Amino acid sequence: RSLTTLLVGTMNYNYQILNIDTQTCLEESVYRIKKDHNLVGDIQINTESVICDVHISNKVGFSGIKILEISAVGENGVEILLRKELDINVNPFELTNL
Repeated sequence: RSLTTLLVGTMNYNYQILNIDTQTCLEESVYRIKKDHNLVGDIQINTESVICDVHISNKVGFSGIKILEISAVGENGVEILLRKELDINVNPFELTNL
């Protein structure tokens, strides 16, 4: 029983670290868009413990709205997917979940 508890605790810890690293990738993506409002396409952001593939696109029919799709893979192969909508028409930018 204690081995199972240890494994579950370790998995939860690894997931939380990956989640924090994924938020870092999201922040870096928003920063890059802030520097270049016309940014679209695929970028890769690497940290010490995660690789993030980010796809940035314009929302069809909505000027100034970006769609960010982030796939983050941690050292242990666990993956987190984020989809966000970024409104760059307002200051500060508004970020919402999709």
